Amino acid sequence: VDLTNPDLAPRLWQSPAGTLRPDGQGELSAGSAGWDFVGQDATPSPERFSGSDAGSYFDHGTKIAGILGAASGNGIGVSGVAPNARIMAIRTCTSGPAGCIGSLTANGMAWAATAGARVVNVSVGGSTPDPLEAAAVQAHPETLFIVSAGNEGRDIDRAGAAHWPCSQPEPNVICVASTDQDDRLSESSNYGVTSVDIAAPGVDIATTVVGGTGAGTGTSEATPQVAGVATLLLGAMPDATATEVRDAILTSARPVSSLAGKVASGGVVDAEGALLRLAAIRRLPAPVCPAGAACEIRASVSGRPDERTAPTITSTKRFVRGGHRWLAITLRAGSAPTTWRVAAGAAGTPLRIGRIAAGRRVVTTSVPLPARSAHTQFIVTATSTAGTARRFG
Repeated sequence: VDLTNPDLAPRLWQSPAGTLRPDGQGELSAGSAGWDFVGQDATPSPERFSGSDAGSYFDHGTKIAGILGAASGNGIGVSGVAPNARIMAIRTCTSGPAGCIGSLTANGMAWAATAGARVVNVSVGGSTPDPLEAAAVQAHPETLFIVSAGNEGRDIDRAGAAHWPCSQPEPNVICVASTDQDDRLSESSNYGVTSVDIAAPGVDIATTVVGGTGAGTGTSEATPQVAGVATLLLGAMPDATATEVRDAILTSARPVSSLAGKVASGGVVDAEGALLRLAAIRRLPAPVCPAGAACEIRASVSGRPDERTAPTITSTKRFVRGGHRWLAITLRAGSAPTTWRVAAGAAGTPLRIGRIAAGRRVVTTSVPLPARSAHTQFIVTATSTAGTARRFG
């Protein structure tokens, strides 16, 4: 990140006294903006090119930081999605052949979360899973990792086509595709109804660059828009959990026909809708059915008989608690990663969306149903590359 850009400098995170250095060499100097995992120092600034490119910079991080949190109301440059965010700058990439180094990215993700970041924007990725990235995500369940889907224009649900860490199945990961000015999936954007969660604009996005302002295109530029929305939500409701924020963002996505069957939510991020949804989620009581109460309805359904690895919805239970209606769902993933959703009525308006890792893992979750709704039918759907299970109740 260009630490001197006037649209970013006032928004930079300042390390508090006692923050430990990632290299284990004592404490970070108070007021540092982040860490350079490539150069192993506390100045995570862009790398200057040499040779024929002398004078130019690798300013990818500066573009991402501006989209997420450039200052607002200062009469210069651009405004970020979350202009009151604090930007922690972490460098894990080089302009050379090594590019973005997976182990350094993983270390950066883990250190950011350890240092207190609730939202970590990860606009990098590759075709090889990194166990250290997975470990960083798993070790910090209350940090949201917002990651890019990649720019190869392929379905990353296909065998051998995954894009990491986008394809990580953990519930604190949100993977983002890119759309153009006409709400169409960008030609270069990866997609996958199981792996990719939501889309955001990612073509010709005005933002900060080294020394000023410019524009960027790609899923890298779409990702900080979702990270910015997550930051806004946590700014409004700091005690919200990562799961609540994720659910609010995905279930409030603005439906777009071109994204149906391409991303799990079927839509584009909607900041206002997400804020309203999170407010509704936070007002609801704990989803516990009173002991001994006659309040459950059970049913089951499975995938087609010839797809023995398809997901299975083993039970659904509807109950009332504190004047609110709830739907409890138990399902088992097959041998492939699985996406599940609950929709209201025939129109299929999503109420909640989730993902399950492969390995026939059993998951039970509870979903709040609308307090006042014309819908009398709710549809639970679980989908993987091996098949689909659906329950109408």
